[in-house]
Amino acid sequence: MARPTEEELLILNSIVYTDDFAKLKINPSEKDVSVLEWALDFKINSIDNAQKPGEISREEFENIIYTIKSNPDVYDNMYITNVDNSQYANESGSQRVTNATITYGNDTIIVYKGTGGDLEWRDNGEGAYSNITDTAQQQRALQ
Repeated sequence: MARPTEEELLILNSIVYTDDFAKLKINPSEKDVSVLEWALDFKINSIDNAQKPGEISREEFENIIYTIKSNPDVYDNMYITNVDNSQYANESGSQRVTNATITYGNDTIIVYKGTGGDLEWRDNGEGAYSNITDTAQQQRALQ
């Protein structure tokens, strides 16, 4: 099995922004969900102009879903083994940090939703200082 390509990684980085993905519950006693299975269940109508995942338009996101569905040899072998959105990205609690663990052959891929709130921006700032080796969020991600 080949390693994931840059395009495949970018697609994973895009789907992590959807509410459907962030709310995905992985039951350890059941078979992991493949990215293809997730895409087949995804409701494209859940995307509107007000709630664009990662600022991607509905049409652009339709292309992402089409690409996943058109490449079952790849995306049916990428398994979503964990989705964590338990940490807030901002003080009001309206945004959450989302990260996912996806396996593809012998590779483990960790996908993070980008900076989405004031707490994440604070963590980015802390990480920019050379005297801080690992921020609190980086330590949590490592665990």
